[in-house]
Amino acid sequence: MKTIIIEQWENEHYPLGTIKKQKLKAKAEHEIIHILNRMAQMPAITRFGEASEVPAN
Repeated sequence: MKTIIIEQWENEHYPLGTIKKQKLKAKAEHEIIHILNRMAQMPAITRFGEASEVPAN
């Protein structure tokens, strides 16, 4: 069931890395759902740690 939850989330959002999947699978199902829901609400800049500079005019 944990694998199904993670795979469904990946199909709806973005692929997760191997280490992240291992860490999630070690948790209870309700914890997995909570973590994935929080991740889905994060903007891409927060998720990937990238920010593009806006040129000042």
